[in-house]
Amino acid sequence: MQNKNNFMSKMGKPLPEDLSEKPQSPLTPEWVNKVEVPLISQFESEIKELSEKISSYQKQIATMEEKKKEIESYKKLLYSDGFELENISHKCLIELGGKVEPVKYSDEEYCLIYQDIEYPVKIIGLEQSISLSHLRQLIDYMLEYDEKIGTKCKGILLGNPWKNLPLEERNTNERPNFTPFTIPRAQDMNISLVSSEDLFKAFCLFIEDKITGDRILEKVVSSVGLVNLSELA
Repeated sequence: MQNKNNFMSKMGKPLPEDLSEKPQSPLTPEWVNKVEVPLISQFESEIKELSEKISSYQKQIATMEEKKKEIESYKKLLYSDGFELENISHKCLIELGGKVEPVKYSDEEYCLIYQDIEYPVKIIGLEQSISLSHLRQLIDYMLEYDEKIGTKCKGILLGNPWKNLPLEERNTNERPNFTPFTIPRAQDMNISLVSSEDLFKAFCLFIEDKITGDRILEKVVSSVGLVNLSELA
């Protein structure tokens, strides 16, 4: 064993003639490859083992990168609008345990289905507060739903107000998420007002297994007016 260690310690040291950077030997003949040398099989075995570990680690890293990318996509709740906000909101509601389906009376709007009850949903991202004009759009959907389906429904307005501002600059006295008359009108019309920022924070607790998806959805569908998801923390 001592001889092997001594041999190993000398390996890799350049010979004096190698320092000249000139070719020192001719090409290796093919028959030389068949000549057995001590330790070669051991090296090959160790190389194979390490290569397999590297391959396994690379697969694990790729899987973790995909999971990281998937989780980070929910940040779109904080800055997106239009179809992008709709898609990530639908995905979030589904992950929490709900279903999202197109409404039966339109090709453009959607319903959240939770515990077999349908809730027409209006999703909107803005560079300002959510106002009565945006609430009226949802009220129109609800009235149309009542007329076409034949039953009264409850509506949900999921909004991303002040979408271009940092979170600490939102929902202040100067920049409320919902204008003063919007909340009482939503209460009168049996509508839940949900900030996508609050939904994002609640969803973060959900993926940490600190609260269940049912608690979040139950809070959303049972509340009238402004939904305070921070109470779930």
